[in-house]
Amino acid sequence: MGILIIIAFFLYFFLHFVCSQKIYSKNYFILSFSITISIPIIFLLCLNEGKIITIINSGLLCFYYVLLLFIVKKTYKLFNRKLIQNGFLDEVYSNKDFTYIYWDGDIPSNTSWNEKLASTPSWLDKLLTYILLILPILIFWIINFFTI
Repeated sequence: MGILIIIAFFLYFFLHFVCSQKIYSKNYFILSFSITISIPIIFLLCLNEGKIITIINSGLLCFYYVLLLFIVKKTYKLFNRKLIQNGFLDEVYSNKDFTYIYWDGDIPSNTSWNEKLASTPSWLDKLLTYILLILPILIFWIINFFTI
């Protein structure tokens, strides 16, 4: 069971750091949902012992991420516009879509983005990138904690 959790986290970090901007900018959500929902099924087929809930939950880790990315896709422009109207974001970011941030090195402050796919990131983009990294893992641990 431990190896499946390690595989799930590997897939999650690969998805987060390598595929996020492509999924978001190219609208590959249906494909991503299909692939990520098949992971728990594959994990169940590999199940030889252990808690079924933990196996399914670890398999759904990537699904949680894609779901959150989809929610960002559907709500970002409205949220961004409200923050600009209330003076929390500069007017430069009006009519902007989400810019996923990835890190070039070990230090998160050294941010970069794919300039061909997205515009310059705002503090909201950086915050959402951190949330997208942390929240799926938090959901995974909360579900495991309450099913023990």
